[in-house]
Amino acid sequence: MRFLHICFFLFAACAQIQSESDQLDDIDKVLLVMKTKTTAELVKFFGEPDEISLSDDNKKLKIYRYKKSRVDAYVYKKNRNKISHLTFFFFKDFDNYTYLKKRFEKYKWIEKKLPDNKSGDVASDKYFVEIPEIGMQFEYDNHTPKRKVMWIYFE
Repeated sequence: MRFLHICFFLFAACAQIQSESDQLDDIDKVLLVMKTKTTAELVKFFGEPDEISLSDDNKKLKIYRYKKSRVDAYVYKKNRNKISHLTFFFFKDFDNYTYLKKRFEKYKWIEKKLPDNKSGDVASDKYFVEIPEIGMQFEYDNHTPKRKVMWIYFE
């Protein structure tokens, strides 16, 4: 019986131990990858890419696509270890702007209103946000429900 109790406690303790990458969300992982900008760090946190393709506009870059996390890393073709920039799909079911504002409140935000839609078909109130300290940029529309961000760009 004692042996059974010991086994149970060992099992419970092991079940609660998580690796560093399991405790981080995708934004944390992206920020850690962009500190080094290396493919080794990218693979450490996201695994092997689901797909590798050439960039349409710039054949000097390869795109490492991760379908589950919706991360695209743009890697220099000549120096396959170095990341140029990274995009991250961020479409959550809550106010995206408020969430990001609260999460990154200790950093300086540069926010610029983008020109209005000239066609007049759709009312929009678009803004461009940049957080230079962490190389993060995104756009959001103040008129959309939950101020969806959709894509976050990291340099």
